[in-house]
Amino acid sequence: MLPNPCQVSRSEDLFVFKCNQPRCKKTKSIRSGSILAGTNMSFQGFLFLLNMFSNRNLTDVEIAGNLGLNRKTVGDWRSRVMECVVVWLLQNPLQIGGPGFIIEIDESLFGKMKYHRGFSRKGAWILAGVCRTTGQCFFVQCPENRRSAQILLPLIKKYVKPGSTIYTDQWAAYNQLSDEEEGCSMYTHGTVNHTLYFKDPVTGIHTNTCEGMWHHMKRKLDSHKDLERGFFDFVFRRRFNACSGPEQVQNAFDAYLQVLRA
Repeated sequence: MLPNPCQVSRSEDLFVFKCNQPRCKKTKSIRSGSILAGTNMSFQGFLFLLNMFSNRNLTDVEIAGNLGLNRKTVGDWRSRVMECVVVWLLQNPLQIGGPGFIIEIDESLFGKMKYHRGFSRKGAWILAGVCRTTGQCFFVQCPENRRSAQILLPLIKKYVKPGSTIYTDQWAAYNQLSDEEEGCSMYTHGTVNHTLYFKDPVTGIHTNTCEGMWHHMKRKLDSHKDLERGFFDFVFRRRFNACSGPEQVQNAFDAYLQVLRA
């Protein structure tokens, strides 16, 4: 097939991919392999819909009314898009921090989720980290729904760059963070005793940034009937700076296009 589509009148989209062999008449829809494959949604209509999804304040009912679509149709398309987002997030983990950066790490228990991505128990432990300087963060489910050192340390090494300074509470699983590996400490580790105070009065260590992020996330998720979809939507918007501010809609729209092109 040619890398560029050819214009034709017999295609609903007016373009098809055509074999570049002189005697071959095979063609292929330009929708093939995309989220629009096998659907009747026009390209223009889909872009309008995606733009509506980019505004986190619009409900499916409002979007359906604005675009003249059935509410169920809007819900089905949102689920399609979120499936692509979930796959992309899982395949493109973000590693944060590095020398000179402070990363706050904490775990939190979430209610039952049902997006068939492993969230099957009544309560899923999620590990999160946030960089104080850049605001970059990560969220990941704890395998086997456990918070042991054997579970948490590999996750931290996957999502936090070596040389970072990590602040946590005094959960025992974090004690090995500053252990020497190959002759040097991978991280500088500081703790705060949450049974006594939120901020250590001597060292100044705290995880209030991460705690505040948890609070903000859970407040946003309170309005979601589908908890897991809301969770991944929050992670997605946070990663692409599309949670708030005047550019949130444009940032989310650009991010959706990046995900769908992958």
